Amino acid sequence: MAKTADSSGGNAGPAKSGPSWFDSLRLLCLVIIGVSLTVSFARLLSVQQFASANDRSRWCTVAALVEEGTYAIDNVSRRPGWDSIDKVRHNEHFFSSKPPLFSTLVAGVY
Repeated sequence: MAKTADSSGGNAGPAKSGPSWFDSLRLLCLVIIGVSLTVSFARLLSVQQFASANDRSRWCTVAALVEEGTYAIDNVSRRPGWDSIDKVRHNEHFFSSKPPLFSTLVAGVY
């Protein structure tokens, strides 16, 4: 490598010939992380509410608890877009087939 002289006439060390491979790798990693975060955020914004029967079943239980004070989801599942195949019938009423803990906690916050 070529050495450059400083103003006092001594050697200043090796001359830099541009960014090192480490700087290029760091830049590439930052670009990949940035693109990943952007894509993830855009995906979160485009998620449909009640996208699956699993979600609908849980949210039906939350709505039934808050609005009717019961775990039976009969009336709630009749609403357009709220019906779910993840339900069970017991004593002439439908209930979510999911464990009730999550729905009960969310209903408390709701």
